[in-house]
Amino acid sequence: MKLTYWIKMIFLVLSWLILFNGLEESSIDEATFFTSLLIYTGAIVFDLIFLCIETYAENNITTEGVYRGSLVLAVVNSILVIFEFIGAMRGIEIIADEKNKLVMKITDGGITRVFSVLNSFKFKVSFFMLLIVGLGVLSIIPGLLLTRIKRKYQENNQS
Repeated sequence: MKLTYWIKMIFLVLSWLILFNGLEESSIDEATFFTSLLIYTGAIVFDLIFLCIETYAENNITTEGVYRGSLVLAVVNSILVIFEFIGAMRGIEIIADEKNKLVMKITDGGITRVFSVLNSFKFKVSFFMLLIVGLGVLSIIPGLLLTRIKRKYQENNQS
């Protein structure tokens, strides 16, 4: 079990190295950027789904909170995955704004011609990356709580 998490950690570190190397180029490749984030967030979603399945199968009062927390985090991270998938398909572009900061905006196309207000929405890349990392850190908490609950259960059964 520990080996699979070490392999996952190495895979995710490589994903982030690809991400930051892509940001250093003169022109940023949005598809590489969003694909790297998609790999990271997708791995988090799969972990949370399996945690939901495990805690739902146990059906204890103590694991109910872990189940609900991991379910909420899985849904929120799934929304980010959809957004990242759109970006990986080149539906979102990364540009420098007036202050030379990187921002994301929807690419010009059919949807922006119909809904022209979408052209005014911009989101800073730094905030988006902090959101992803923050949700990734929060996604660790349900697994840690489940580990603690299992350890307490084992200690109570041994005595």
